[in-house]
Amino acid sequence: MAPGILADDGGVSVVAPKTSVAAVKRPLLEENEASHDIVLKTFRLLIADLCQQYNGGHPGHGRHRRRPLEVRDALRPHTPTFFNRDRFVLSNGHTCLFQYAFLHLTGYKAMTFDQLKSYHSDRVDAFAPATPRSSTRASRSPRDPWARARGGARGDFLAGHFKLNNLTIIYDNNQITCDGSVDLTNTEDVNAKMRASGWDVLDIEDGCFDIHGLVAALDAARTTATKPTFINVRTVIGLGSKAAGTADAHGAAFGTGDVADMKRAHGFDPEAHFVVGDEVRRFFDEIPARGEAHVREWEALVGRYEAAHPDLGASFRDRVAGKLSPRWRELIPAPGSFPTGATATRAASGLVLNPIAKELDNFMVGTADLSPSVHMIWPGKVDFQHPDLKTGCGINGNYTGRYIHYGIREHAMCAIANGLAAYNTGTIIPVTSSFFMFYLYAAPAVRMGALQHLKRGDGGRLTAALAAEGTPTIVSTSRHKVPQLAGTSREGVLRGAYVLRENPAATLTLVGVGAELSHAVGVADRLRERGVEARVVSFPSWRLFEAQPLEYRREVLQRHRLPAVVIEPYAANGWGATRMRARV
Repeated sequence: MAPGILADDGGVSVVAPKTSVAAVKRPLLEENEASHDIVLKTFRLLIADLCQQYNGGHPGHGRHRRRPLEVRDALRPHTPTFFNRDRFVLSNGHTCLFQYAFLHLTGYKAMTFDQLKSYHSDRVDAFAPATPRSSTRASRSPRDPWARARGGARGDFLAGHFKLNNLTIIYDNNQITCDGSVDLTNTEDVNAKMRASGWDVLDIEDGCFDIHGLVAALDAARTTATKPTFINVRTVIGLGSKAAGTADAHGAAFGTGDVADMKRAHGFDPEAHFVVGDEVRRFFDEIPARGEAHVREWEALVGRYEAAHPDLGASFRDRVAGKLSPRWRELIPAPGSFPTGATATRAASGLVLNPIAKELDNFMVGTADLSPSVHMIWPGKVDFQHPDLKTGCGINGNYTGRYIHYGIREHAMCAIANGLAAYNTGTIIPVTSSFFMFYLYAAPAVRMGALQHLKRGDGGRLTAALAAEGTPTIVSTSRHKVPQLAGTSREGVLRGAYVLRENPAATLTLVGVGAELSHAVGVADRLRERGVEARVVSFPSWRLFEAQPLEYRREVLQRHRLPAVVIEPYAANGWGATRMRARV
């Protein structure tokens, strides 16, 4: 949900400023030019000291000479809850120490100097962990530790295809990996690749020293009208250290001797640590007040819009607050409205989701090239596409669309869904869909969604998914048709498991998981023909079941009285006697 929805309508002039990574003001750069050298040296030595303190971290990534000034004049730092703030995302979590130091110097109250010095420590209250996470206060720097997607899986191609001109990537091109130089494994022409993918490409040859060139590039990125911008910044990793330009600068502290030599070379006291002088503090002094001015301007803008359009204004406020209309429960079809014949549960899932997604703008639904199979299209849906695109198949759309065709890109789909969910909690609820086995292609992004407690959905069973807070939800549905069973319970699903068929004479409990519940019922019927009585339990979710009171869990499974046989495809883990005994 972009702030640009606040537009002229009904006679009132309300124009939202374009949010951009590159909101550059040249005077801010020029009026403080005399301080650039000392600020840059302070940043580099501060980061070296912070890594040296606990003899760990990634000092080389935080030591590119240009970063503090480039970002100071490019972003609008302020309270992290400000909805119209710029989003500065580090795809490389190794650079998080730069971000922590920048947050401290620009006035984020939570990132005190004491907290900054907690980097790489074992403090449980640290706001500066060695690997950043979205729950870090004042920090929004999600990192995927397992996969930096390459080639067709990357979101680069999608961004160029959709012409997302409000997106800028600053590519830190230091040509170093942990093993050595990048050309060990990669000799691609990255600029040609990005141009072919629909990006504007800008090149900064001297990324360590050309501050004005960097600011000019960000300024140009801000004015680009039809494409995202890729800025290829050529840097030297570990600049100024003995390990400069080598793999050794990547992931280890430089050593006390090297850090002391660097301080001497820069005119600093080699025995003083964590030095941030008055001139450096003054350099950043104005930023909190400037940020608060942006907040006030934004609130005034929204206030004028609310006065002119009370209903839309109230809706916008709810979206910003992450509120989902309580109507969503009313939009779920009544139990009696579902088909009575055998139905694939993926089709039933669409019957539940589609009325909600159609009516509530919070939802962004998409699939990785499986629209005909996953039943997630609602009547009248509009596709998210650049409005000028005219496809060969005739499926077109615009930027108001809320159905995304991701192509054969499961990882990109789930990573983008993470970004949508992280943009502002609850404002956008992304729903992705694919075959369950294909989610293995997206496993890193799915895992990151869980680690970051992002609210998003993969599949159906919306009541439990939408009621869940602080977690994504995966719902596995069937492509084969299953019978509609008597006695199934929505309330029981919300408890994770429930007794579908009780039987006082039972000598066995049959547990059916999802689409296999009908098999459990069928087995119970066949056993009865042979004189064996069984009870049947529907068990869709361990996580929900484990949250129930112990008495309820014992009542459902009756493990101490009866043996249990579980019918579930794909995975046996979780059903062993140890887990059953521990949980019940």
